[in-house]
Amino acid sequence: MCREHTKQVGTIFVKDLVNLGRDLSKTIIIDNLSENFQLQQENGIVIKSWISDPNDTELDKLLVLLKEIGEKKVEDVRIVLKEWKLQNNNNS
Repeated sequence: MCREHTKQVGTIFVKDLVNLGRDLSKTIIIDNLSENFQLQQENGIVIKSWISDPNDTELDKLLVLLKEIGEKKVEDVRIVLKEWKLQNNNNS
């Protein structure tokens, strides 16, 4: 998403997934700043910043989850993401 697809909330430009015109039950946003997707938190996954990191492996860490979502053709990604977040927060 580019700046023209965002919504300004205070001093932050928030990525509003509604602007994509897609079914939010099938939409995931992966970002290094959770405030960027605060309008649809249930669709988001926060990762460490990869900027200027040639050894970045953040997407590799999500590969199993993303493959599972695709292969199982889940009805609503938000349910799977909620469960995944609970498991990952409990394992930290």
